Amino acid sequence: MHVIYYSRYQSPGAPEWCGSCAPRQDILSIHVALNENAVGLVGEKQIKAMKRGSAIINTARGKVLDDEAVIRALEDDHASNVPSNRHGATAPYFAMRWVPILGACGVNAHSLTGDIVWAHDEVKQLFRGLADVVKMDSPNRADFLSGLKPGGKYDGTVGIYRHNTSADRIGVFDKEIVAALAATGTVKWIAHNGAGYDQIDVHECAARGIRVSNTPGAVDDATATTALFLIISCLRHFSLGERSLRAGTWKSPISSGRTHDLTGRTLGILGLGGIGLRLAHLVHAFPMRVIYHSRRKVAHAPDWCEYVGSMEALFRQSDVVTLHVPLRPDTVHLVGEREIRTMKRGSVIVNTARGKVIDEEALIRALEDGHLSSVGLDVYPDEPNVNPRLLEFPQNALLPHMGTENQDSQRVMEVRALTNLRDFLVEGAGRDLVPEMGSSM
Repeated sequence: MHVIYYSRYQSPGAPEWCGSCAPRQDILSIHVALNENAVGLVGEKQIKAMKRGSAIINTARGKVLDDEAVIRALEDDHASNVPSNRHGATAPYFAMRWVPILGACGVNAHSLTGDIVWAHDEVKQLFRGLADVVKMDSPNRADFLSGLKPGGKYDGTVGIYRHNTSADRIGVFDKEIVAALAATGTVKWIAHNGAGYDQIDVHECAARGIRVSNTPGAVDDATATTALFLIISCLRHFSLGERSLRAGTWKSPISSGRTHDLTGRTLGILGLGGIGLRLAHLVHAFPMRVIYHSRRKVAHAPDWCEYVGSMEALFRQSDVVTLHVPLRPDTVHLVGEREIRTMKRGSVIVNTARGKVIDEEALIRALEDGHLSSVGLDVYPDEPNVNPRLLEFPQNALLPHMGTENQDSQRVMEVRALTNLRDFLVEGAGRDLVPEMGSSM
């Protein structure tokens, strides 16, 4: 983030990258002492000077903010959010609908898409004069498979642009769908929108000559910040605190004897790919001690990011373990009873990868007997269903798989997936092929 600040005097200890002044920031964070001059310091004038859709954070004192001005700004959408631990300001009240996306593009052929959410202009620019873009409007699998047949509404498709939410209508890309795509004789590329691609039978695709790409890197910031939120919330019980405030019980359920600062704690990262490395840089600012285990040592990892040679060593040394591994047959229940019990009593596990990477029953047993103090989860084995036993532990921080639920990341993901497909159409070889495609592809 670009950081700017304002104080009565320029701070001599501020780093060079911390600018001393600039108007119209995206987020205003307040850290001033409460005195007679600071009451209502941030009011109507200051709030309206901010960009529309900005956010205000207050960890100073409630009276520094003019509550009525804050509420008016929320009511007219000038402020998108005003989180505070000094008074009960309102959370965001707008909602975005992520529409199922499935698409295909082909030169002089049909191009199947669902509703592109953010990259409308980019679609036109990328495929103008190159492909006809056709919306995938099938309500179910049978209709989709019928449309792929000769003379069907999707006949002639050479590439597919896909998002996981298309599974709500036609199911995952299993052997049946891949066989139908291959039977067309024209479909040669599936550009998946997302880093995880466990809903696609990539081995079947490779065997039938269909390439599959994903969007690595595009999700790194969003997923890493989601993991960071879960880590903070589990150690500090912030999620529980907000729920308690909204219930009118202030902070009565919170006990300082069960919460911890991040500074000096050890974070163990299982899988130091793009997301894991981004998270490592974020927590290093506290600083947390960072250790990691991957299949091999990462050559470009910073010196302060320590490699440990086994999962056992990672779990044994960590106060918090965060998971960043793909879901494959060999990673199902990768973290089970043995790994969890290797951790110190009172440790935390965070998962933003895939729900099935953890043995959920072993996880719940460890919560029940207090071996784990809490868990932070954004993913579950049977989404959108959540095991109700997880809800019995109010200290848990649970999110509804929203790691990339923001317009900035989603636009980047859409554009990257579409660009992979465009590059295939233009050059005969796209980028971001998933590893299972192999060198022969």
